[in-house]
Amino acid sequence: MKRGKKNESGKEKWMPLLEPIASAESLAYGPRKSRVLSLAAEIREAAGNLVAADATRKAVVELLSTLPEARRPKGALEAAVKALSKSTDSTQ
Repeated sequence: MKRGKKNESGKEKWMPLLEPIASAESLAYGPRKSRVLSLAAEIREAAGNLVAADATRKAVVELLSTLPEARRPKGALEAAVKALSKSTDSTQ
């Protein structure tokens, strides 16, 4: 029998990451905030919270659409819209 941590469920192993992500969300702005939010959406999806992941992806699209094109990472808005459409397709 192996010693160490017991086998964690998928949801439990992602929960410790949500607190630092929330902190990063409040500190980041501009293009970096879009990247933090995208990561938050991936973590929330992995943790099984599809509604929160979908809401976070919507926030990414809204944020990127408000940024001037010169400050927006190339292809980021299109990738965010694609991720949002995939997530809404899977939750319906």
